[in-house]
Amino acid sequence: MFTNIRREKAWITLTQDNGIIILSVSDNGTVDADVLSSADRLKHRGLAMITERVNDMDGSVTISNNHPHGILRTNDIANERRCFLSIFY
Repeated sequence: MFTNIRREKAWITLTQDNGIIILSVSDNGTVDADVLSSADRLKHRGLAMITERVNDMDGSVTISNNHPHGILRTNDIANERRCFLSIFY
């Protein structure tokens, strides 16, 4: 989760669908997804590291707004990669 964002709650969901592992993290914070997506990667190293690791496993990271407030970050990774999700957090 993002430590510099004001939020009260966060939700984590882990699912598998057709061989794809989907890890979703959402919160009710005050940041906008566009602002976070365009943020300086040197200031948000954790987000940059997660994105790099997911990309290395041929996965994808999506950041979107969690309506009405907060953000939703979703990591999709093919199960055949036999990844360990603990590397993300």
